[in-house]
Amino acid sequence: MAGGPATLKVNIVTDSSKAEAGLRRVGESVDKVGKRIESGFRGAATRITQAFALIGAAYIATTNFPASRAATLIGATQMFGMAGGSAGQFVVGPIIGAGVPWSTFWAGMGLLGLVISGLLVVLLPSAKPAARRDDWLKPALAALGTVFRNPQSLLCGIIAGLLFIPTTIFDMTWGVRYLQDARGVDYASAVLRSSMVPIGWMIGCPLLGLFSDRLGRRKPVIIAGATVLLVTLAWILFGIPSVFPPYILGLIAGIGSGAAMLPYTVIKEANPPETSGTATGVVNFLNFTFSALLTPVFGRVLVNAAGGGSDMRLEHYQTAFTPMLFGVGLAILLTLFLKETGPAVKLPGRFTARGTHEPSLRNGKVRSAAGEVSQP
Repeated sequence: MAGGPATLKVNIVTDSSKAEAGLRRVGESVDKVGKRIESGFRGAATRITQAFALIGAAYIATTNFPASRAATLIGATQMFGMAGGSAGQFVVGPIIGAGVPWSTFWAGMGLLGLVISGLLVVLLPSAKPAARRDDWLKPALAALGTVFRNPQSLLCGIIAGLLFIPTTIFDMTWGVRYLQDARGVDYASAVLRSSMVPIGWMIGCPLLGLFSDRLGRRKPVIIAGATVLLVTLAWILFGIPSVFPPYILGLIAGIGSGAAMLPYTVIKEANPPETSGTATGVVNFLNFTFSALLTPVFGRVLVNAAGGGSDMRLEHYQTAFTPMLFGVGLAILLTLFLKETGPAVKLPGRFTARGTHEPSLRNGKVRSAAGEVSQP
């Protein structure tokens, strides 16, 4: 739950100060402090730190690179984030299990984070410092109000959340148990099959972003990815398992679910440039709120379907998770009401198949290959 509100706060700060390297350093500091506090608060501290990392990466991607590649770069940030999460399961565990003290390992990771922070300070282009304002709260709240009052922002958050929960709730929470109970797969194989979904995410996020940037449109790619997720999820629940190779369905589902990251690009394009950080925080807040609130709901439905017992069968999982199919279908329907914000629509005269049109706003100017021109 801490992740959603934390991203809102971090993004408002980003819009106010534009100090991306500073945010990274603060995030690293919060992480080090979080490791010293009581274990009950460690999860929240980690999520707050991750909020700094996510927003810092998205801000760098959208202010220092062409806007024609915004979806690709935001997808790439998610790819590396998911790679880090997978490494936590499949790399960190074996390293510590092999005898490396956990304190030594995480101290090394902290030092590596400080090195990365130093590289950011050196390598990131310098920005003109924003004028210091004593009344920072008023413009911050105004930006938040602007984003929340935009119906497109709410649509983006709902669509992202509906496309995200099959990954976070079904796969990451119940995936291994489902394969064991409903499909008779042994534990080791179930873990490997379930891990195909985040690997698919690592492929799908930048791949669908690249397709969207090349096409110059967002909505068709969201609908296509969501349709792939819908069909694959339906087959996982109701299809014949032996038709496809063991690991292919999870991989395809993860690739299709990567469409959940495109609303992150849409919400930034659908709101004023000066609220881009707040917009990212809003969609992240809505996205994680969906997962946080619905996880116990699906768990309760599954337990009730099984009659309160621990013996869960295929029909119990089908009863509990069929609503996810309707959720993905609803996401496809809501996407039809999104306003197309891709460069082919916003800059039709400048967009080409190679995506070489004018990019993002930075310090009141539009940066392009030919130089900088003032933003009207």
